Amino acid sequence: GSIEIDVVRVPEAYASAHALPGCYAFNPEASVACAPDLEDSGRIVSTYTTAGPYPPLFYALVGWPSRLVQNDAGAYLMRLMGALIGALLIAFATRSLSRTVPVPLVVVGMSVAMTPMVPFVMGSINPAGLEIAAAMLFWAASIAVIGLWQPGVRLDRGLLAEFLVGFAVLVNTRSLGLMFAAFALITTYSPGSSSRALLMAVGLAITPPVTLASFNPARVN
Repeated sequence: GSIEIDVVRVPEAYASAHALPGCYAFNPEASVACAPDLEDSGRIVSTYTTAGPYPPLFYALVGWPSRLVQNDAGAYLMRLMGALIGALLIAFATRSLSRTVPVPLVVVGMSVAMTPMVPFVMGSINPAGLEIAAAMLFWAASIAVIGLWQPGVRLDRGLLAEFLVGFAVLVNTRSLGLMFAAFALITTYSPGSSSRALLMAVGLAITPPVTLASFNPARVN
């Protein structure tokens, strides 16, 4: 299908980022050092983006430094924010999983899941990094919620918060998030689990608001 392109108004430094790969893309002999610096001219210009239809949550969480600094430092700050938020979500995922899984298996499982591409993407300005971290948190919390649920017994509020935050961030980061969340619940459930526990987990998952996905203040057309 066709790619939707939106026109947005941004600081000129960030509009010029489209040209950064021009000197090294598809050229294995070229160093990325050839890319020009992002310099603050103080001007706001029109440029294009293919991320217009994306939910704005990632850009709100990671992009706010661009409101303060419009140069290379702003880009590095946004990358740092993405890495910090992703690391926080994965830390909570580890804690969720350790509630029902032996610690040695948690270490092995999280180590296998944390392929080199995961921290690489989290440290770039790319919603896929946040999506991966949120998926890990939601999956781990789902295992704990379904594994610990018993009729008449309250689940730990911290675990429920991890479950809900994982779901809310996952479905509001990219359009496939809801599918990944459903897949996590389906694969977490086993024949030995209580069907009421699965229904309770599904009910919790649809509780957080997802209206952010339809709001995009950057569009001008």
